[in-house]
Amino acid sequence: MNKFAFLLIVLNPCLCVAQVLPDTNYTETEFENLHVNLYRRDKNPEGSGKNIRTSPFLFDDFRSADLYFTNKTMMQNMSVKFNCFTNELFYSEGNKLYVFKQGIVDRFIFKSDTDSSTIIFRNVLIDNGDKPLFLQVLYEGNIILYKWHHKEYASAESTGPYNSDRRINQYQDKPWYYVQMKDGAIRKLRQNEKSVVRLFSDRSEEISRFIRSNNIILSEERELVRLVNYYNHLEDSQ
Repeated sequence: MNKFAFLLIVLNPCLCVAQVLPDTNYTETEFENLHVNLYRRDKNPEGSGKNIRTSPFLFDDFRSADLYFTNKTMMQNMSVKFNCFTNELFYSEGNKLYVFKQGIVDRFIFKSDTDSSTIIFRNVLIDNGDKPLFLQVLYEGNIILYKWHHKEYASAESTGPYNSDRRINQYQDKPWYYVQMKDGAIRKLRQNEKSVVRLFSDRSEEISRFIRSNNIILSEERELVRLVNYYNHLEDSQ
């Protein structure tokens, strides 16, 4: 039994992997025929035929990951690829490609081939629970720091006599950061001192002092991790 056939058993057929077709019940043969043309979905929003230099994917190649599903089942070492622009998780099985529908995957974990490090993504509801996104877990204690690998598509301008031959369209990395507070609330973390102090208003004096005494550069991701770790320890000391 291949991995995809196993998925048909462990997942509710009404919710299974095909995002391109409406919800219904399918036979195993019909599921096997639900191919997803990954490159066609990868086209820039303006259609084909234009030069595009960058990628919407987290990694350009398929990588092994462990997937944990919302129905409490899991599968290890699946060949997956994450599209940050569309928030889609693709799965490769042999020469077939599939895409998981929103709500099927609770979290997925990329594991390094060379050490014990991992990259953990979790399905999180933001905007008062209205918007589900796969967010990377950067730090986890009583307080959790998430990163949204947000990408924007930028179209090259076509002004000037030579631009038609030099059009460069690209996906630009525009990461956003979120903090999950002890009460479960998800709040956006804006990378400036005023906003950070407001976010952690119950510890505003300590946070301001920590930022200034440690020369915390809020535009740097590792510094955000230090900051949230510090706030988490303040909360633990209560």
